[in-house]
Amino acid sequence: MQSRNLLIGALGLISVVVMFKVMMDSSGDDGGEIDSSAVEDAIKDYDRRHKESAETVVASKPSIVSPTKVRSVLPKDESETKPTAKLQPRVMPSLPATDSIYQKSLKSSGLRTEMADANKLYDQADYEGAREAALTILNGQSENVRMLRIVVSSSCIMGDEDIAVKYYQGLPKRDQAQMQRRCKRYDIAFDE
Repeated sequence: MQSRNLLIGALGLISVVVMFKVMMDSSGDDGGEIDSSAVEDAIKDYDRRHKESAETVVASKPSIVSPTKVRSVLPKDESETKPTAKLQPRVMPSLPATDSIYQKSLKSSGLRTEMADANKLYDQADYEGAREAALTILNGQSENVRMLRIVVSSSCIMGDEDIAVKYYQGLPKRDQAQMQRRCKRYDIAFDE
């Protein structure tokens, strides 16, 4: 605000000096008459400087806009409020491909959560809970290797050889070899 006041004061001082100079230049040989072209030049010079300084002030600080009265745009006559055409509701077509992709993503995110829960139970040494959670997932996805490993490993730890052998058969060869080593610690051996 202080720089704005200084700018306005400087412009006022410049305008006084310019007017004084114009008056001094015009009071020469022509008997005190003011040269109209000099006045026009002084006014143009003042306007140009004023415009430049105003743009500088606007660019540096936003001006405060005072609220104005709001003019009503409502029609005065009731006949103006009646619609001239009937609007029809817009019906969006369903996109089955998008819907099925959305449903699959919901299922897969739910499956990921269930699998994470089964892993968490196993990591917390709740082998019975981990096995039940993994068996629930295997009801829908019988070839889920991660859940097969949890069922086999948990069954071995709990000493349930029948369930361990049953689900061991569904594992790939590499995973079978690893489960064989793990279950051997709990005295459960798999026939080859």
